[in-house]
Amino acid sequence: MLKQKLNYKFIYFIWWGGINTLLTYTIYLCLNLILNYKLAYFLSYFIGILCSYHFNSNKVFKVGYSVKTFLFYPVLYLSQFGFSFLLLYVSINKLQINENIAPLLVIAFLFPITYLLNKLIFYSKEIKT
Repeated sequence: MLKQKLNYKFIYFIWWGGINTLLTYTIYLCLNLILNYKLAYFLSYFIGILCSYHFNSNKVFKVGYSVKTFLFYPVLYLSQFGFSFLLLYVSINKLQINENIAPLLVIAFLFPITYLLNKLIFYSKEIKT
């Protein structure tokens, strides 16, 4: 039963993460038309953090909003942003991957780590209390 519940959460994480990725990727592509890829990525990533918090707290882990998780969530994602931005930079400037494709590769690479960190945030008693 526990395994089934964990699989259910993971499937919902994939579903809502896919929606969030589609949304933020679309925002990135639109912003990339008028801004350089670095600023476009930063702005779309920030919007994605807000959407991700909503989806994960209410749809995936179903714990609702709390001030502590809301404040801690961006800290996690900002540290992840630094790593993902480095991967994006290397992908585009060193590996010569197209700047419209590189963010998708970065997301795919970080996906398992993101799931585990989200699970930690929403189920951690230290963060909730």
